[in-house]
Amino acid sequence: MNIQLKVLLAIKNCKVNLTNKARRTGIWENFGQSEVRHLEDKYRDYEYKEKDAWDLIKKFDSWCMNFNDKDIY
Repeated sequence: MNIQLKVLLAIKNCKVNLTNKARRTGIWENFGQSEVRHLEDKYRDYEYKEKDAWDLIKKFDSWCMNFNDKDIY
């Protein structure tokens, strides 16, 4: 399987889980940062080899930082 597709699927799962968790408990400081760090650690080897896959992680990081209560519903 293509590494970019693996990263995309992992991000999609994280987004669904984070959105559901935000619905239950609300949004907190550093929302999603542990998930971003996990993805960065998991795919660290591809930081320079697969720039597109790494850019997806950075876009997910931006999504987490800009997530607000309007995005929950």
